[in-house]
Amino acid sequence: MNPEWVAVFQSATAFLAPFWKAITWLGDEAFYLLVFPLVYWCLSPGLGLQTGLLLLFSAQMNEALKLAFHMPRPFWVSQAVRPGVQASGFGMPSGHTQHAVVVWGWLLRGWKPWGPWVAGLLAVLMGLSRVALGVHFWADVLVGGAFGLALLALYARFSGQWQTGLQGAGWGKVLTVAGGVALFWVAVAVLARFWSMEATPGSWGHAWSLKNLMTASGGWMGLVIGGFWAHRRGGFGVPASWRGKGLRALVGLVGVLLLWRGLAWVFPEGETVLALLARWVRYGLVGFWVAGGAPWLFQKMEATRSPSS
Repeated sequence: MNPEWVAVFQSATAFLAPFWKAITWLGDEAFYLLVFPLVYWCLSPGLGLQTGLLLLFSAQMNEALKLAFHMPRPFWVSQAVRPGVQASGFGMPSGHTQHAVVVWGWLLRGWKPWGPWVAGLLAVLMGLSRVALGVHFWADVLVGGAFGLALLALYARFSGQWQTGLQGAGWGKVLTVAGGVALFWVAVAVLARFWSMEATPGSWGHAWSLKNLMTASGGWMGLVIGGFWAHRRGGFGVPASWRGKGLRALVGLVGVLLLWRGLAWVFPEGETVLALLARWVRYGLVGFWVAGGAPWLFQKMEATRSPSS
Protein backbone atom coordinates (compact mmCIF):
# COMPACT_ATOMS: atom_id res chain seq x y z
CA MET A 1 0.00 0.00 0.00
CA ASN A 2 2.81 2.38 -0.91
CA PRO A 3 1.50 5.56 -2.62
CA GLU A 4 4.96 6.22 -4.04
CA TRP A 5 4.63 3.23 -6.36
CA VAL A 6 1.36 4.70 -7.61
CA ALA A 7 2.92 8.13 -8.09
CA VAL A 8 5.84 6.71 -10.08
CA PHE A 9 3.56 4.76 -12.42
CA GLN A 10 1.20 7.72 -12.78
CA SER A 11 4.06 10.03 -13.67
CA ALA A 12 5.64 7.58 -16.13
CA THR A 13 2.36 7.03 -18.02
CA ALA A 14 0.97 10.57 -17.82
CA PHE A 15 1.15 10.93 -21.62
CA LEU A 16 -1.45 8.11 -21.83
CA ALA A 17 -3.98 9.91 -19.63
CA PRO A 18 -6.70 10.16 -22.35
CA PHE A 19 -6.28 6.44 -23.09
CA TRP A 20 -6.53 5.53 -19.39
CA LYS A 21 -9.69 7.61 -19.03
CA ALA A 22 -11.23 5.89 -22.05
CA ILE A 23 -10.43 2.47 -20.61
CA THR A 24 -11.77 3.32 -17.16
CA TRP A 25 -15.02 4.60 -18.72
CA LEU A 26 -15.65 1.01 -19.82
CA GLY A 27 -16.22 0.26 -16.15
CA ASP A 28 -18.36 3.28 -15.30
CA GLU A 29 -22.05 3.17 -14.51
CA ALA A 30 -22.96 5.09 -17.66
CA PHE A 31 -21.25 2.53 -19.89
CA TYR A 32 -23.04 -0.42 -18.33
CA LEU A 33 -26.42 1.35 -18.32
CA LEU A 34 -26.25 2.56 -21.91
CA VAL A 35 -24.46 -0.33 -23.61
CA PHE A 36 -25.23 -3.63 -21.94
CA PRO A 37 -29.03 -3.41 -22.25
CA LEU A 38 -28.39 -3.52 -26.01
CA VAL A 39 -26.91 -7.01 -25.62
CA TYR A 40 -30.12 -8.12 -23.89
CA TRP A 41 -32.53 -6.41 -26.28
CA CYS A 42 -30.78 -6.80 -29.61
CA LEU A 43 -28.27 -9.66 -29.50
CA SER A 44 -28.96 -12.37 -26.92
CA PRO A 45 -31.58 -12.03 -24.14
CA GLY A 46 -30.13 -15.00 -22.23
CA LEU A 47 -26.54 -13.78 -22.33
CA GLY A 48 -27.56 -10.20 -21.61
CA LEU A 49 -29.64 -11.09 -18.56
CA GLN A 50 -26.99 -13.41 -17.12
CA THR A 51 -24.30 -10.76 -17.61
CA GLY A 52 -26.45 -8.09 -15.98
CA LEU A 53 -27.24 -10.25 -12.96
CA LEU A 54 -23.59 -11.27 -12.61
CA LEU A 55 -22.48 -7.63 -12.80
CA LEU A 56 -24.99 -6.47 -10.17
CA PHE A 57 -24.13 -9.35 -7.83
CA SER A 58 -20.47 -8.39 -8.23
CA ALA A 59 -21.31 -4.74 -7.56
CA GLN A 60 -23.18 -5.53 -4.32
CA MET A 61 -20.34 -7.76 -3.18
CA ASN A 62 -17.72 -5.16 -4.03
CA GLU A 63 -19.45 -2.29 -2.25
CA ALA A 64 -19.95 -4.39 0.89
CA LEU A 65 -16.30 -5.49 0.85
CA LYS A 66 -15.12 -1.90 0.40
CA LEU A 67 -16.87 -0.96 3.64
CA ALA A 68 -15.62 -4.09 5.39
CA PHE A 69 -11.98 -3.39 4.45
CA HIS A 70 -12.37 0.46 4.66
CA MET A 71 -8.96 1.07 3.06
CA PRO A 72 -7.95 4.50 1.68
CA ARG A 73 -7.29 5.58 -1.87
CA PRO A 74 -3.77 6.75 -2.80
CA PHE A 75 -4.61 10.43 -3.19
CA TRP A 76 -6.11 10.48 0.32
CA VAL A 77 -2.74 9.73 1.90
CA SER A 78 -0.22 11.30 -0.49
CA GLN A 79 -0.17 14.66 -2.24
CA ALA A 80 2.18 13.14 -4.82
CA VAL A 81 -0.78 11.24 -6.31
CA ARG A 82 -3.30 13.20 -8.36
CA PRO A 83 -6.78 11.74 -8.99
CA GLY A 84 -7.46 11.67 -12.72
CA VAL A 85 -11.15 10.76 -12.34
CA GLN A 86 -13.73 11.13 -9.61
CA ALA A 87 -13.64 8.45 -6.91
CA SER A 88 -15.18 8.88 -3.48
CA GLY A 89 -15.62 5.48 -1.79
CA PHE A 90 -13.02 3.26 -0.16
CA GLY A 91 -10.38 1.70 -2.38
CA MET A 92 -10.11 -2.04 -1.74
CA PRO A 93 -11.07 -4.03 -3.71
CA SER A 94 -11.10 -2.20 -7.05
CA GLY A 95 -14.64 -2.44 -8.39
CA HIS A 96 -13.69 -1.49 -11.92
CA THR A 97 -11.16 -4.31 -12.06
CA GLN A 98 -13.42 -6.87 -10.40
CA HIS A 99 -16.33 -6.10 -12.73
CA ALA A 100 -14.10 -6.11 -15.83
CA VAL A 101 -12.97 -9.65 -15.01
CA VAL A 102 -16.53 -10.80 -14.39
CA VAL A 103 -18.30 -9.05 -17.26
CA TRP A 104 -15.80 -9.48 -20.07
CA GLY A 105 -14.85 -12.96 -18.90
CA TRP A 106 -18.48 -14.06 -19.11
CA LEU A 107 -19.38 -12.19 -22.30
CA LEU A 108 -16.37 -13.39 -24.29
CA ARG A 109 -15.99 -16.90 -22.88
CA GLY A 110 -17.57 -18.51 -25.95
CA TRP A 111 -15.48 -16.64 -28.52
CA LYS A 112 -12.68 -19.13 -29.02
CA PRO A 113 -9.73 -18.94 -29.19
CA TRP A 114 -9.46 -15.16 -28.78
CA GLY A 115 -12.26 -14.43 -26.31
CA PRO A 116 -10.45 -15.29 -23.06
CA TRP A 117 -7.34 -13.41 -24.23
CA VAL A 118 -9.33 -10.29 -25.10
CA ALA A 119 -11.20 -10.48 -21.78
CA GLY A 120 -7.91 -10.84 -19.92
CA LEU A 121 -6.37 -7.91 -21.77
CA LEU A 122 -9.36 -5.66 -21.01
CA ALA A 123 -9.22 -6.61 -17.32
CA VAL A 124 -5.47 -5.91 -17.12
CA LEU A 125 -5.85 -2.57 -18.88
CA MET A 126 -8.71 -1.66 -16.54
CA GLY A 127 -6.52 -2.36 -13.51
CA LEU A 128 -3.61 -0.38 -14.94
CA SER A 129 -5.91 2.54 -15.74
CA ARG A 130 -7.11 2.72 -12.15
CA VAL A 131 -3.54 2.94 -10.83
CA ALA A 132 -2.44 5.36 -13.57
CA LEU A 133 -5.37 7.63 -12.73
CA GLY A 134 -4.33 7.62 -9.08
CA VAL A 135 -7.53 6.19 -7.61
CA HIS A 136 -6.25 2.75 -6.54
CA PHE A 137 -3.21 1.13 -5.02
CA TRP A 138 -1.70 -1.88 -6.78
CA ALA A 139 -3.05 -4.10 -4.00
CA ASP A 140 -6.61 -2.82 -4.63
CA VAL A 141 -6.37 -3.90 -8.25
CA LEU A 142 -4.90 -7.32 -7.48
CA VAL A 143 -7.51 -8.06 -4.82
CA GLY A 144 -10.31 -6.86 -7.10
CA GLY A 145 -9.05 -9.08 -9.91
CA ALA A 146 -8.83 -12.06 -7.53
CA PHE A 147 -12.40 -11.60 -6.30
CA GLY A 148 -13.56 -11.22 -9.90
CA LEU A 149 -11.86 -14.45 -10.96
CA ALA A 150 -13.30 -16.32 -7.98
CA LEU A 151 -16.83 -15.07 -8.70
CA LEU A 152 -16.53 -15.84 -12.40
CA ALA A 153 -15.25 -19.36 -11.71
CA LEU A 154 -18.05 -20.06 -9.22
CA TYR A 155 -20.71 -18.81 -11.60
CA ALA A 156 -19.31 -20.80 -14.51
CA ARG A 157 -19.19 -23.93 -12.32
CA PHE A 158 -22.64 -23.70 -10.76
CA SER A 159 -24.76 -21.54 -13.10
CA GLY A 160 -26.26 -24.60 -14.76
CA GLN A 161 -27.35 -26.04 -11.41
CA TRP A 162 -28.78 -22.71 -10.26
CA GLN A 163 -30.79 -22.30 -13.46
CA THR A 164 -32.08 -25.87 -13.20
CA GLY A 165 -33.08 -25.29 -9.61
CA LEU A 166 -35.06 -22.17 -10.54
CA GLN A 167 -36.81 -23.69 -13.57
CA GLY A 168 -40.52 -23.81 -12.92
CA ALA A 169 -40.09 -21.74 -9.75
CA GLY A 170 -42.81 -19.35 -8.68
CA TRP A 171 -42.58 -15.73 -7.68
CA GLY A 172 -42.13 -16.62 -4.02
CA LYS A 173 -38.98 -18.68 -4.52
CA VAL A 174 -37.39 -16.26 -6.98
CA LEU A 175 -38.03 -13.21 -4.80
CA THR A 176 -36.83 -15.04 -1.69
CA VAL A 177 -33.52 -15.96 -3.30
CA ALA A 178 -32.98 -12.54 -4.89
CA GLY A 179 -34.05 -10.67 -1.76
CA GLY A 180 -31.83 -12.88 0.41
CA VAL A 181 -28.80 -12.00 -1.72
CA ALA A 182 -29.56 -8.27 -1.52
CA LEU A 183 -30.21 -8.33 2.24
CA PHE A 184 -27.02 -10.29 2.88
CA TRP A 185 -24.76 -7.71 1.24
CA VAL A 186 -26.66 -4.80 2.83
CA ALA A 187 -26.23 -6.47 6.23
CA VAL A 188 -22.49 -6.89 5.67
CA ALA A 189 -22.18 -3.22 4.71
CA VAL A 190 -24.28 -1.91 7.61
CA LEU A 191 -22.43 -4.03 10.16
CA ALA A 192 -19.05 -2.91 8.78
CA ARG A 193 -20.14 0.71 9.00
CA PHE A 194 -21.50 0.28 12.53
CA TRP A 195 -18.41 -1.42 13.92
CA SER A 196 -15.65 0.48 12.11
CA MET A 197 -16.83 3.98 11.19
CA GLU A 198 -15.57 5.69 14.36
CA ALA A 199 -12.13 4.05 14.00
CA THR A 200 -11.34 5.68 10.64
CA PRO A 201 -9.94 9.19 10.19
CA GLY A 202 -12.57 11.92 10.08
CA SER A 203 -11.42 12.99 6.63
CA TRP A 204 -12.58 9.61 5.28
CA GLY A 205 -16.13 10.07 6.54
CA HIS A 206 -17.55 10.60 3.05
CA ALA A 207 -16.43 7.10 2.05
CA TRP A 208 -18.93 5.40 4.40
CA SER A 209 -21.73 6.13 1.94
CA LEU A 210 -24.30 3.39 1.22
CA LYS A 211 -25.44 5.01 -2.02
CA ASN A 212 -23.50 2.74 -4.37
CA LEU A 213 -24.72 -0.35 -2.55
CA MET A 214 -28.33 0.84 -2.86
CA THR A 215 -27.71 1.42 -6.56
CA ALA A 216 -26.53 -2.15 -7.08
CA SER A 217 -29.14 -3.69 -4.77
CA GLY A 218 -32.05 -1.84 -6.38
CA GLY A 219 -30.83 -2.62 -9.88
CA TRP A 220 -30.41 -6.29 -8.92
CA MET A 221 -33.98 -6.62 -7.64
CA GLY A 222 -35.42 -4.74 -10.61
CA LEU A 223 -33.52 -6.92 -13.06
CA VAL A 224 -34.62 -10.12 -11.30
CA ILE A 225 -38.30 -9.09 -11.21
CA GLY A 226 -38.30 -7.80 -14.80
CA GLY A 227 -36.38 -10.77 -16.13
CA PHE A 228 -38.63 -13.29 -14.38
CA TRP A 229 -41.74 -11.48 -15.61
CA ALA A 230 -40.38 -11.65 -19.18
CA HIS A 231 -39.63 -15.36 -18.68
CA ARG A 232 -43.16 -16.04 -17.41
CA ARG A 233 -44.54 -14.37 -20.54
CA GLY A 234 -42.53 -16.76 -22.71
CA GLY A 235 -39.46 -14.60 -23.25
CA PHE A 236 -38.84 -12.56 -26.37
CA GLY A 237 -36.92 -12.88 -29.59
CA VAL A 238 -34.33 -10.68 -31.25
CA PRO A 239 -35.21 -8.81 -34.47
CA ALA A 240 -33.27 -9.91 -37.52
CA SER A 241 -33.20 -6.50 -39.19
CA TRP A 242 -30.93 -3.65 -38.19
CA ARG A 243 -33.95 -1.37 -38.39
CA GLY A 244 -35.70 -3.40 -35.73
CA LYS A 245 -32.61 -3.45 -33.53
CA GLY A 246 -32.17 0.30 -33.94
CA LEU A 247 -35.78 1.01 -32.98
CA ARG A 248 -35.41 -1.13 -29.87
CA ALA A 249 -32.20 0.66 -28.95
CA LEU A 250 -33.78 4.10 -29.37
CA VAL A 251 -36.97 3.38 -27.44
CA GLY A 252 -35.24 1.34 -24.75
CA LEU A 253 -32.45 3.80 -24.05
CA VAL A 254 -34.88 6.73 -23.90
CA GLY A 255 -36.69 4.83 -21.17
CA VAL A 256 -33.42 4.17 -19.34
CA LEU A 257 -32.46 7.83 -19.45
CA LEU A 258 -35.89 9.02 -18.27
CA LEU A 259 -35.77 6.73 -15.25
CA TRP A 260 -32.06 7.02 -14.51
CA ARG A 261 -31.56 10.75 -14.91
CA GLY A 262 -35.15 12.02 -14.85
CA LEU A 263 -36.02 10.54 -11.46
CA ALA A 264 -32.68 11.79 -10.09
CA TRP A 265 -34.05 15.33 -10.45
CA VAL A 266 -37.17 14.43 -8.47
CA PHE A 267 -36.02 11.98 -5.81
CA PRO A 268 -34.05 13.16 -2.74
CA GLU A 269 -30.30 12.58 -2.56
CA GLY A 270 -28.10 11.94 0.44
CA GLU A 271 -27.55 9.40 3.19
CA THR A 272 -30.91 9.64 4.94
CA VAL A 273 -33.08 6.53 5.03
CA LEU A 274 -35.59 8.20 2.70
CA ALA A 275 -32.91 9.19 0.19
CA LEU A 276 -31.34 5.73 0.20
CA LEU A 277 -34.75 4.08 -0.31
CA ALA A 278 -35.48 6.52 -3.15
CA ARG A 279 -32.19 5.57 -4.82
CA TRP A 280 -33.04 1.87 -4.37
CA VAL A 281 -36.44 2.41 -6.01
CA ARG A 282 -34.98 4.49 -8.85
CA TYR A 283 -32.43 1.87 -9.84
CA GLY A 284 -34.97 -0.87 -9.26
CA LEU A 285 -37.21 0.78 -11.84
CA VAL A 286 -34.28 1.05 -14.26
CA GLY A 287 -33.54 -2.65 -13.82
CA PHE A 288 -37.19 -3.60 -14.25
CA TRP A 289 -37.49 -1.48 -17.38
CA VAL A 290 -34.40 -3.03 -18.95
CA ALA A 291 -35.35 -6.63 -18.20
CA GLY A 292 -39.14 -6.58 -18.35
CA GLY A 293 -40.77 -3.27 -19.23
CA ALA A 294 -38.88 -2.51 -22.44
CA PRO A 295 -39.23 -6.08 -23.87
CA TRP A 296 -42.98 -5.95 -23.17
CA LEU A 297 -43.22 -2.65 -25.03
CA PHE A 298 -41.09 -3.99 -27.91
CA GLN A 299 -43.46 -6.92 -28.34
CA LYS A 300 -46.49 -4.63 -28.37
CA MET A 301 -44.87 -2.30 -30.90
CA GLU A 302 -43.71 -5.08 -33.18
CA ALA A 303 -47.10 -6.85 -33.03
CA THR A 304 -48.84 -3.74 -34.35
CA ARG A 305 -46.47 -3.26 -37.27
CA SER A 306 -47.65 -4.62 -40.60
CA PRO A 307 -45.54 -7.39 -42.23
CA SER A 308 -44.52 -5.02 -45.01
CA SER A 309 -43.13 -2.49 -42.58
